[in-house]
Amino acid sequence: MKKIYRLLAYEIKAPKTFGLFHLTFAAIIAFTTAKLCKRAPNDTERRERKTALIFWLILLFFETYKQIIYSVSLQGDEFIWQYAWGSFPFQLCSMPLYVLPFIAFLPNGRLRESFVAFYGSYILLGGLAVCVYPGSAFTETLGVNIQTMVWHGSQVILGIYFNVNRFANDDTITPKGQLLLAFPLFLSSVSIAVILNVVIQNMLDSIGISEVFNMFYISPYHESIFPILDKLSVSAPYPLFILTYVTALTVFSFILLLACKAAVLHACHKAEVKNI
Repeated sequence: MKKIYRLLAYEIKAPKTFGLFHLTFAAIIAFTTAKLCKRAPNDTERRERKTALIFWLILLFFETYKQIIYSVSLQGDEFIWQYAWGSFPFQLCSMPLYVLPFIAFLPNGRLRESFVAFYGSYILLGGLAVCVYPGSAFTETLGVNIQTMVWHGSQVILGIYFNVNRFANDDTITPKGQLLLAFPLFLSSVSIAVILNVVIQNMLDSIGISEVFNMFYISPYHESIFPILDKLSVSAPYPLFILTYVTALTVFSFILLLACKAAVLHACHKAEVKNI
């Protein structure tokens, strides 16, 4: 067990943003996205559900690994367990863990499409941000760095895939319509994160555990990690900070949906010209 743990916790020098490790995974993500999106317009519903399920199982494995690595340490010959509350899986980028089973198993209808739209907007945005600029997401543990790129890469791959599948097959589906489907789920997730931040942070403080619990990075007790919002989080009333956060992510998610729609229209136009 100790040998397995040391292998899983193998340490390296933390990769640099835009270094070899980062760019190699970025290339893999771009290639996989292109391959999956090429087949997207012809995919059946069954195949889309199967794709969602396969990705979910992969992510479940990696999340289990991360929770173990962050919560278990080997001190001498003894394993020590202390749950890492800071890595509790309820960030925006943790949402695939909860959303993909609904996409895989819910019957067709507005509810399932709202989960798909949520993935293709807000979840895609979160994954893309980390894939473009991992920054402090890279650590000195090799497996965690692999988990980071696989996890956030899957958000990019599936988010674009779901968007292409819809925009290419149904002209009535619009970026605005997708955002309206996704927004209630995003707002619900933010609300849950706010409640967790208050309840669990106070619980940890009351029992003497000095850990930062900051889901969605919007805790009222800690400074935000986002540029501009970090200053707002310490200087503005908390409701104004949350409103700004929700508005900013919604605007950027809408821009992503517009970009996906434009790319699909461009690709369809090129295909039509080629067939003339």
